[in-house]
Amino acid sequence: MIKADNQSSQKTGIDENRMQTALSQMLSSFYLDVMYTKAQTPHDPGEFLLYDGVGLRSSEFSEHTLHPPLGQGGWAWVHRTPIWTNDYFRDNRFHTYHIVQAEGTRSLLCVPFVNAGLIIYGARRAQNAFSDRMATHLIEAIRTLWVRTRRADPNTRYHAEQQPVYRQYDCSEREWNILSLLTLGLVDEEMAEILGIEASTVRFHLRRLQRKLDCRNRTHLAITALRLGIVI
Repeated sequence: MIKADNQSSQKTGIDENRMQTALSQMLSSFYLDVMYTKAQTPHDPGEFLLYDGVGLRSSEFSEHTLHPPLGQGGWAWVHRTPIWTNDYFRDNRFHTYHIVQAEGTRSLLCVPFVNAGLIIYGARRAQNAFSDRMATHLIEAIRTLWVRTRRADPNTRYHAEQQPVYRQYDCSEREWNILSLLTLGLVDEEMAEILGIEASTVRFHLRRLQRKLDCRNRTHLAITALRLGIVI
């Protein structure tokens, strides 16, 4: 995990610990290989540097500077809209950066947050990883992540320990993934598609989670997961 510098953190207004946890959570829930953010530099709004990253392999990536409109993130920034591609190096909508090849990411999606000076990326190293529906779910999840990492609710318990919070409540990683998707408002079939399992399996895990967390229904379960800090 790569951390932001203090100046970038102040500009974006993000809780760094919450952002790092949220990126890890989404990486696992959507079976992504890489998630990272790029933020405008304090001295030049036309430059973006790596702010946070999960799953990155290349040390060179942390030093790379994005200059809009170049790159996929640069395209998203100047057009002020999300963009995804299933083959980064064959997409002629934007100028490609060879540094991305060092990471091996081929399917790449990014969402710009212009008022905050931030771009959030999610990627897989395989080609053709994003269907239109999958990309739509991921874009909405990233937007939700953004809201949750900025909003500090005094009634929400947040844990910064190394041990994942879901372990403290006897939840498995699969159950954590399902809780994460549940709080995004996805239905059983949509969760099943993302996780590569049957909808009946999703329902089985949800029933187990309701018992473990003593919840009356799914709405209560989603609220409890957020309140306890199991899900960011």
